[in-house]
Formats: sequence, C-alpha cells, structure tokens
Amino acid sequence: MSEPKVEELVLEYENLRRRLAELNSLIQLLSASLSEIQMSLETLSSLEDLTEETSLLAPAGTLILVPVKYKPLGRILVNTGAGYYIEMSIEEAKKFVENRGRIIRELLNRASLEARSVMYRMKEIEDVIRARMTRKQGKE
Repeated sequence: MSEPKVEELVLEYENLRRRLAELNSLIQLLSASLSEIQMSLETLSSLEDLTEETSLLAPAGTLILVPVKYKPLGRILVNTGAGYYIEMSIEEAKKFVENRGRIIRELLNRASLEARSVMYRMKEIEDVIRARMTRKQGKE
C-alpha cells in the first residue's frame, strides 16, 4: 500500500485542527455547565437552612434584583431546559440536578477522550511530514 501524499496529510491535519477547536469549545461549555450544576447543588443545600425571616434577592429580568422574604413551601421550580420549569421538592430537584451533572460529566469525558485522540493523530501526521521532509533534504 502506498503512503498518503503530503497534500492529503496536510488536508487531514487541517480537518483535525478544526475538530480540535470544536472539541475545545465544547469542553469549555461543558465545564461551565458543570460549574453551574455545582452552584445549583450548593444553593439547593442552603435552601434547607432558610427560615421565613430570611431575606433574599430574586432576579426580575436580567438586570434587576428584588429583595424578597423567603417563604418555605417545600417546593421549587426547576428549569428542565428549553424554557420549561417543573415544580419539585428540594430532594427531587437535587436528584434532577445531580443526574444532569452525571450526564454532563459523561459528555465532558467523551469530548476530552476524543480531543486526546485527535491530538495524537495530529502528532502522528506531524511526525510523518517531518520524516518525509528530512528524507527529501537528505536526497538533495
């Protein structure tokens, strides 16, 4: 079987470079989501310690916070995605958020594995091109 042409290797390398950039963006997004998950879990845990005397700041739009008094009802609204909220107990919400965290960690692990694989292949291509250039220079 003949060796791939340098042009083919360069094309493959460029495709891999683009894929690596996509994967790095995905990894950053998933890492940020994981941080939000952790913050949500901490917030849920702290809700159990609040009393009716507790004052909070509640968002009213993207730029406004409104002071409110906490009234423990035992249920909260949880964003399930695509603008939908479901009423859940704090324990149900914790389980929901923990499950979402597991899914995100799994996606993050897959993206990281693929990124390592892409980087490995890029290194292989670099080595092949470098070896061919050295061989070519030796013939001249």
